[in-house]
Amino acid sequence: MASEFLSLLMQSDILSALTEDQLMELSEHIEVKQYAANEVIVEEGDPGDGMFVVSTGTAAVSTQSHDGISRVVLAMLGPGQSFGEMALLDQQPRSATVVALGPTTCLYLPAAQFRALLQRHASMSQALLPVLVQRLRDADRWIQALLRSSRRLNI
Repeated sequence: MASEFLSLLMQSDILSALTEDQLMELSEHIEVKQYAANEVIVEEGDPGDGMFVVSTGTAAVSTQSHDGISRVVLAMLGPGQSFGEMALLDQQPRSATVVALGPTTCLYLPAAQFRALLQRHASMSQALLPVLVQRLRDADRWIQALLRSSRRLNI
């Protein structure tokens, strides 16, 4: 069963830096979760207890807008794309809500198992650092672009 998940795990940007052996070890802890259309997979503010990789279907990632009433869609995710990665490392509440747009299957990796593997294999941590740094750089660029846009609009 673990080998079935390997190609999907390799597509996840956060896990793609790991070796095939490390991914095989991770895949031993994977749980398959199925969701119906419009079912909430994770809710903003819920405990961050693991990450998900979309296996089939599509999911929308959204967050509460500044008005507190409407939601802003941040991303649409399909097979091979992941969410909840931050929960693997920081144990903080979910920063967004993810909803299945149709029947969706996800691979779920519990954070506790992931952290245990990191403790046993320092090379996994070293492989993940460049990926995490790149995400931080991408977020910085996104924030800078928003600031430039808001200045042009005088917001």
